[in-house]
Amino acid sequence: MNLKFITVLKEAIRVFLWTYFVLYLDVIGFSVIKIGYILSIGNFVYFIGYLLSGPLTDKLSASLALKLSLFIFFVSLLGMQFENFMTILFGFSFFNFAQSIGDVAIPILIESTKTRSSRVEFAIFSGLVSIGDAIILSLALFSLLFLSIVELFRYTLVLFGIVLLIMSRFVPKINFVEKSSKLTFNVFKEFSFESRAYLILATFQIAAVIFYWGYMALYAKMTGMSEIEWTISIILWFVVNALIYFIVVKFGLKVSYLPIYCVLEVLLCVLTLLKSPLLLILAFTLDATATAIYWPLHFEFVMVNVKEELRGTYLGLLYALRSVLMTIVYYVAAIIYEINPTFNIILASIIYAIFTIFVYPIFRKTLHE
Repeated sequence: MNLKFITVLKEAIRVFLWTYFVLYLDVIGFSVIKIGYILSIGNFVYFIGYLLSGPLTDKLSASLALKLSLFIFFVSLLGMQFENFMTILFGFSFFNFAQSIGDVAIPILIESTKTRSSRVEFAIFSGLVSIGDAIILSLALFSLLFLSIVELFRYTLVLFGIVLLIMSRFVPKINFVEKSSKLTFNVFKEFSFESRAYLILATFQIAAVIFYWGYMALYAKMTGMSEIEWTISIILWFVVNALIYFIVVKFGLKVSYLPIYCVLEVLLCVLTLLKSPLLLILAFTLDATATAIYWPLHFEFVMVNVKEELRGTYLGLLYALRSVLMTIVYYVAAIIYEINPTFNIILASIIYAIFTIFVYPIFRKTLHE
């Protein structure tokens, strides 16, 4: 139960920041290009964090790694309290560093404490996370009736930081098994061909996510969506996402459903291009459904195809490569947004389609239905 609560709270912070960070920076006077600098540099720190967190988790244990992550969270959230470019940059960077460690440690803790198949356990956790995210954003929506974006952002981050620091004492312990201490780039050759191929494809896929979601808060505002409507649409995303995850647990998820992921993501982009707040909300629900189809398969692929002693290293390398691409794409997307915001959405739809075309045969070959 402690791991579930920590996971839900950790992801709620990520979602809260993702929902309001760009709006917060916009309100305090930062330009889109300056926001792009913060997002790009901050995500380069993701790369450093993931590169270190994989071998760190494999060598020291996921429990100790998660405790370290929660402490860094506390420090970073305090750092984003000030309207200073460098302070926010450092705070956001440390936040990403903490996220990188937790992202690697938590799946391994889930796997070590599972009672059923990996895919089912991951879906249960993901559903709980989405419910937690919906609750947090519902509270934020209510708070917007009394607080400004700036006040909401600051007060919430302080509260999150304190709670996470307290929860670091309750990280579940697992039996420590001596694992590989090799650096990430030294073990690449030990992964199977399919694992290497997926490493590249999953890295490539993050570009679609950034092109679409990176500046969606500003795009939604441009279409006439208010801050309250924006919050409601994101809450709906997590409600739908949780519902689909629990359906996955109940009825199972097949690799043959992966093309549905592609269709939903491309349709998402088409609806978004129509620039209607109502259609935008519908588009977000499609993305929530698509995500719930894809991520349990992603988790199962890693657990099935990567040796136990190298899972942390593999996840660290995967997320590190994604972070390098995010660092570039966040800034590129800012430039493209300044030229024409719809170009980002078109690029996202193309990448979603290409990704599915290449990943589908790999999943069919390596995962058992």
